[in-house]
Amino acid sequence: MPWYKVALSLLMLVVSLGVLGCLFWRALRRSPEPLGLLSKWVITSVLLIGALPLVGESASSHHPFVRVFAVALALLLGLGLALVWTPAIVNLVGDWIGVLYTGGREEPLAEPVYSHARARRAQGQPEEALRLIRAELEKFPHDFTGHMLMAEIYALDLADLQAAETWAMKMAHHPQQPPSARAFALFSLADWYLSVQKNHDDARRVLELVPELLPNTEYALQAAQRLAHLQPASVLLEPEQRRVIKVPHARRDLGLRPLRPEERIPSKSPEEEAEELVRQLEQHPLDLAARERLAQVYGLELGRLDLAVGQLEQLVNCPHVPPKQVAHWLQMMADFHLRLAHDTAAAQAALRRIIELYPDSALARQAEEAIVRLPTHAVPAAPATIRLGQYERYPRLNRAKTR
Repeated sequence: MPWYKVALSLLMLVVSLGVLGCLFWRALRRSPEPLGLLSKWVITSVLLIGALPLVGESASSHHPFVRVFAVALALLLGLGLALVWTPAIVNLVGDWIGVLYTGGREEPLAEPVYSHARARRAQGQPEEALRLIRAELEKFPHDFTGHMLMAEIYALDLADLQAAETWAMKMAHHPQQPPSARAFALFSLADWYLSVQKNHDDARRVLELVPELLPNTEYALQAAQRLAHLQPASVLLEPEQRRVIKVPHARRDLGLRPLRPEERIPSKSPEEEAEELVRQLEQHPLDLAARERLAQVYGLELGRLDLAVGQLEQLVNCPHVPPKQVAHWLQMMADFHLRLAHDTAAAQAALRRIIELYPDSALARQAEEAIVRLPTHAVPAAPATIRLGQYERYPRLNRAKTR
């Protein structure tokens, strides 16, 4: 035999033994009973190596009794192999079918269980619930749900805001927690201070921590909005204080005569409202609701398009604002250009900014439809307002007097 054929045969033998060895080793490692599997391989090897040559020699004999002996020996060999491997084959097939229903043989990840603690809390046993939660936190010391559940029970069930703050601050200062979880811990703590203790100062202190711990995030913007509209302590205590409401004597001729100056409900002028909004924005520059209202006052009530557009530009350029809100402000800007200056080109430019900022989105498609509906010529000015006289304001009363 040529040497290259011998080398090729040896190479194939080595590769085959290597593949079989890898398969055997993998099966041995994955088997729940490695010693039992190894014993089955040993028994199978002994049966095949010892019995197969004897069966082959007996089957090749011409004597009939020897052939019968070969058949019986083959049957005994097959029975022995069946006894050894049938349980393993049944388990293997059963596992393949079971995977369709169980999802696999991998063990699920261990997770904390707080159902018993929640049940004890619902039964009015907060101390027992705290004990069960502590037991789970000993196994999972950094679990966010467990820490916040502890803080919630201390705050709402035991009215212990100091303990609640201790547990919530652990998660707020934990660097491995996601920003959304850290912000949720701070916002929840601020809500508890307002709802349980009506503590305006501590709620403000907690909200001021959000931009410090999570700077340049959407959560810092949300905290700024809440700080801008945080009610003082006197307003928070009003629902719990009994108020005396004086009902004035109703006039029977109300609606049949002009209102006197002292009977009119005082209202703010656009200039006064604008001054109040400016003062609010000086204290809270990120108060988006106040800035939007200031833009409306400048545009719709004072007719100052330049000031209104300036306020809207500040809103549009504010970071971490949802796209829907930005599109709303740009649509408002386009509306101001049409109403106040009858400038279709400027309105179209404002709408196109939505398409540039959010291409291939529903907001962009809405902006395209709005551009199509824009007028192609200047919008005529609104007719002048004509003040009605005494007769037109009370037609029935004057008609009765003439009769």
